Amino acid sequence: MYGGNASSVNANSTSFNSPNSSCKDIDDCRTLSGMILSCFATLIAATWVSVHPNIPAPHIGYLKLGLHRLKLMLLAIITPEVIVVWALRQRMVAHRLATEHKIPMVHGFFISMGGFAIVKGEKLSPIASHHVGTDVAAVADLVSIRDYEIFDRSKGDEVTKGLAMLQTVWFLIQCIGRGIQGLPLSELEVVTIAFGVINLVIYIIWWNKPLDVRYPIQIGPPPPPPPYPRLSAYMRSVLEEGDSESIQWQKAISTWITYATEAIVEMFAGQIENEELPRGCDRVPTLWAGRLRPRARGIAALFALVTAVGFGGIHCIAWNLAFPTLVEGTLWRMASIIVMAVPMIFFLHVLWFINIKPPAWYEIVTFRLIIPVCSIAYTIARMFLIVLPFTSLRALPTDVYKDVSWAKFIPHIS
Repeated sequence: MYGGNASSVNANSTSFNSPNSSCKDIDDCRTLSGMILSCFATLIAATWVSVHPNIPAPHIGYLKLGLHRLKLMLLAIITPEVIVVWALRQRMVAHRLATEHKIPMVHGFFISMGGFAIVKGEKLSPIASHHVGTDVAAVADLVSIRDYEIFDRSKGDEVTKGLAMLQTVWFLIQCIGRGIQGLPLSELEVVTIAFGVINLVIYIIWWNKPLDVRYPIQIGPPPPPPPYPRLSAYMRSVLEEGDSESIQWQKAISTWITYATEAIVEMFAGQIENEELPRGCDRVPTLWAGRLRPRARGIAALFALVTAVGFGGIHCIAWNLAFPTLVEGTLWRMASIIVMAVPMIFFLHVLWFINIKPPAWYEIVTFRLIIPVCSIAYTIARMFLIVLPFTSLRALPTDVYKDVSWAKFIPHIS
């Protein structure tokens, strides 16, 4: 793709990590720090800014909220295609709600992210997407809420989202310009291209979804005031059960153990609920979108395959780039193939299980051998594709430091 030697290269060679031999004019060159900052700005936009989380529990603290956002960022780095599919499912639910109930798309997104809540017992509980049509009063209350009231709760608007997209588009234009002029990319830039494309897709799908909304909008009568209104929910429970020091320590330890367990389970397993909300919940799950019809699920699954294969395929741009060692180049190519192949294997198995009933022994082999092995291989491959771009920065080809000559793209008379 780009000119480079795929064989093992001596990291101490003068053709590596020494821009002086090819960059004679400082105006036509770029620095390593400049490349890293440009990539990091795009990566942050793709893994933190572009992710629109669902509304958290009402009484969650700022520390736990920050850890929740960090968990979503790690999920976007390791498996960004999951974020894309989550966004697509929410858009499908929002579009269905907007069509069936004649409400704006922002209302549909707000329902799918747990934005509207009703009183159940002594607390607020989010409205599920398939419960809207069964409650005439709820639909009337939704219609009475203006879209600007919802957008007012959002931490991002068209301008901020547009600026974030512009940063990504400019980075992609620079990489395309380098390809046209035959200038090589660094491995970090190739990874950033993959995340940049994912970033644009997420922003387009979630364009009407409010960003970082903290509290839901209550529909219906308010809940009864709790005892000890000035105290936190934890302290109220302590006072109601007893105020001994042993009870306080037991509750504190139990709370942190429960939270740590939930965080680990959600990080690796996720919460992708298509049907009912958990009974008695005060928020929707992390990756919840709402109920989807079978056809919509099939479209989402197909889109997941295309996204995952495309994400892995972009890493193949670096197939012929020069790596510091032969081992690093081989690991990159193997990891790129695995990241492309594993989603296709999963999708083919899903189609087979849906259309053809496989024998019992094959189901055992699939769920106890094929899926675990593929999952482990995919995770390891993603780790290599995250680590190798940074290790390769120690010995970059000198042509990587050459900047794009934009004047060559402007027509002129010689």
